[in-house]
Amino acid sequence: MTTAPDRIGGSVVGMDGHERAVLAAECEAALRRDVLAVWFPRCLDSEHGGFFSEFDHAWRRCQPDHKLLEFQARQTWLAARAMRAYPGEPTLRTAALHGFRYLRDVMWDAAQGGWFHRCTREGAPLEAETKHAHGIAYAIQACVAVHEATGDAGALELAGRGFEWLEQHAHDHTYGGYHGYLTRGGMPITDTGRNPLEPAEWDTIGTPVGVKDVNVHSDFVDALTDLYRASGDTRHRARLEEVVAIVRDRTVAGNGAMHMYFAADWKPFPDLVRYGHEIQSARRLARAQELLGGSAEPTRRVVLLLVRHATERAWDPTAGGFRYAGSAFGPVGIEGRLVVVPDKVWWVQAEALHTLLFMAVHEAEPAVDYLGYFRRQWRYIQGHLIDRVRHGWNHAGCDGRGWCLRIGRRASASRKGHLWKDGSHEGLALLGCVRLLRGLSEGAPL
Repeated sequence: MTTAPDRIGGSVVGMDGHERAVLAAECEAALRRDVLAVWFPRCLDSEHGGFFSEFDHAWRRCQPDHKLLEFQARQTWLAARAMRAYPGEPTLRTAALHGFRYLRDVMWDAAQGGWFHRCTREGAPLEAETKHAHGIAYAIQACVAVHEATGDAGALELAGRGFEWLEQHAHDHTYGGYHGYLTRGGMPITDTGRNPLEPAEWDTIGTPVGVKDVNVHSDFVDALTDLYRASGDTRHRARLEEVVAIVRDRTVAGNGAMHMYFAADWKPFPDLVRYGHEIQSARRLARAQELLGGSAEPTRRVVLLLVRHATERAWDPTAGGFRYAGSAFGPVGIEGRLVVVPDKVWWVQAEALHTLLFMAVHEAEPAVDYLGYFRRQWRYIQGHLIDRVRHGWNHAGCDGRGWCLRIGRRASASRKGHLWKDGSHEGLALLGCVRLLRGLSEGAPL
């Protein structure tokens, strides 16, 4: 990837100043109206701490009131990043510190270290007190974001303690990377016979027990990038280099398709391609490589492959938007059936929007019309994901197929918020797009 200039000019992104200003204003308005204003302070649990996650299509609270680590961490991360963008807004500062205190005082296991994966509203651990590296990656990132927004050294210290717990318990010193699913004491749960939950074949984030996956390791690319940038610790750098090499060199096939699941030694299992992880991982790899320095070409080659594969295989040329999953060759017919998951889930669309503009700005010789895809993706989001009446983002694009046809059978799919749907994907994507369009650095106020 090429180095972006301090200020973005029209020749870099292929649009004039007027279009940049209009798009930046649209993205910022959506960020404020359809993310920040609908979540904060509505989601703050003033009685027990942390954030409420369950809201219906009209933003009415639903049950249950469990606290999932991913949701708590990502809402904290969003609030802290938004606080840096709008340093004069006390609601965002209150939310960021509120979320951090919950991560520190309730979800962190004071007796044995690490963060619990799920708790009751009152703070009692659920899921047999198990822990998961997926949520811990986001908790580390949230603590770093609070440190960067507030200067609180304790937040960075807690992020470092989370990293050390993973190093001691979850890191695979033989093959590299991390085991995802762990007991309270930190023992990796790698076979179904030791899974304390049912069904025993699956862990607490829906991953087959005993496998490594792109989901966890792509998240660690991002979390370790932030941690190393904030700490300067050589141990954090070494682990970031390891995880970047794994995601770049072990997970991507020759045509750019990204494998999802792996054995401990990183041999891939055949499975559907999750296209959102491709386009999200591309930006994360490029961002990590910029921080690490050195020869960028091996990473750049894989980044280009990943984005090209997603645009060629997942993009819906008729309605717009990116399909959720399918084969390495896109929608294919097998015995008269089309193999594809057509749902255009909100987080995939948000990550695609951000990555497409990132590529348009950073890639000097584009082989893909990133800017054209970005424009069409933004129109798709405006027309099919953002609720212009009640505000916020729907769970998936409502363009006459997929999710909309099943909404009556899946009540959770109609919700504006649930345990796995916080505001971070769309919020951070819109925030990133505004900064790219205005030529601002990652932490600069808007």
